[in-house]
Amino acid sequence: MKIFSPVAVALVSSCLVFFHSNPAFAAIIDIDAGAPPEDAALAPLDEPDDGTAAAATVIDAIPAEAASVPSRRRRRTLTGKKTGGGTPPTPAPPTPAPIACTGRSSTDGCNIVEDFPPPFAFKNQCTYDITVRGVKSLGNNNCDLNGGTNCFNVPSGQTRTELLPEVKEDGNTIYFSTRHYTEQEDATRRNCYGQAFCAALEIYKKERTIFNFDNQYSFGIPIGISYDDDNGPIQECPEANLDECKQNPSLCYSTKGRSDNCYFDTTPCPTEAWKVKTHPDEPVVWCLTNDSTLGVISALQDNTPADCPSAPSDWNSLAGKGRNQPLCSYNTNLYTAATQFLSSPALVVDLNGDNQFTPLNNTNADMIYTARPGGAKAFQAAINTACGQFTTQKISGNALGSFEPSYQANDRNVGNDGSRRKDHGVTFEGDQTYQYKWLKMSKASDQTPMMAGNTGIQCTDNDSFDKVKTITVTFCPTPWDPFL
Repeated sequence: MKIFSPVAVALVSSCLVFFHSNPAFAAIIDIDAGAPPEDAALAPLDEPDDGTAAAATVIDAIPAEAASVPSRRRRRTLTGKKTGGGTPPTPAPPTPAPIACTGRSSTDGCNIVEDFPPPFAFKNQCTYDITVRGVKSLGNNNCDLNGGTNCFNVPSGQTRTELLPEVKEDGNTIYFSTRHYTEQEDATRRNCYGQAFCAALEIYKKERTIFNFDNQYSFGIPIGISYDDDNGPIQECPEANLDECKQNPSLCYSTKGRSDNCYFDTTPCPTEAWKVKTHPDEPVVWCLTNDSTLGVISALQDNTPADCPSAPSDWNSLAGKGRNQPLCSYNTNLYTAATQFLSSPALVVDLNGDNQFTPLNNTNADMIYTARPGGAKAFQAAINTACGQFTTQKISGNALGSFEPSYQANDRNVGNDGSRRKDHGVTFEGDQTYQYKWLKMSKASDQTPMMAGNTGIQCTDNDSFDKVKTITVTFCPTPWDPFL
């Protein structure tokens, strides 16, 4: 996989929110195109699996309804042909009346393509219900968009299969929250608060061949993804993309033929970060980053101190922010949520790392407003552990002394501690709001010292991807990885 360009990464760095006003993004194909999202067919799960079993199949009892089940074939709007002069042997059927553009499907009057293969199967093995957000307006997690149909629920123990809108640009995102959070109040239905309380999957390539999880802001819901045929994950994907792993396979392990998982439910939230529940009864404990700049603190780089020093003068901001910008800053997402939630009880936070949660609201939110500044090295390390991926490594040293380039293969510090990890990156560690560039670094490293290294769950070989019938996203996947 090629290292992402600064332009592509910049798409992710702006909270990964992409607004699409074109009606082409306004709808997905429901399993029953004439029914609201909540009435779509749901397939129960027989039992949890380790990612090797086939995705649950939607079965229709009525043959006439079978055609509504999502398939890999992309449907296109048909255009009628006019007949020439003369009388045809068989009278042509009457011209149908114009069909109104409803945004419900690719066969209505919108004259657009809505359903793009392969379909997604959202498989919920958690003990709680999940809300899939941004399914009609990719990149926007507001459930009230598109007449309140931009989200749908996947009950515990069930699978829902859907065709999502075509991605017009690389880097669109779908989001996942608990149903409890979605229905908590209006604010939670419309907002993930900088992705603080939602997991996310970025569709990096329009063809659905490359994905990555997004955890720059938080982690909480355990999640996995696989490229499936009718019998489960195909044996050819995900592909290795770290050079060091290709050259030294013993350093790494493959997830081919498996679900590529991140076990966030069993990963401790470091004390430098924020351990939060959006409600005392919320089933997921979220770990929020303490650093709003999202800069990656490399494995050999000292964590920036609490006063968040400025970047060295020879680092230039590709985002046009100028030089000498801070290397870290406190995270305000938690404070914003605390001041906007109206329900009571609502947010609770573990202030001392003892699993004792303190209510947080607009009367006491000031106590966390500027607390815990500094680099998010511990937070990022926890994400790497949960996903079984190698850390990013581009520089060493610190801003108060000096930084030195310390570039590793594919920007990943492969084999640094001798632990076997995945042969590819799974989730972005950070994207660095200011997008610093340092000309002293190797061009092979993209010369971006504080941005994530090469990442991508990919299936780019055409022959392999042609076997894929379904992209399966599993919530609370069954653990299998050798590092566990």
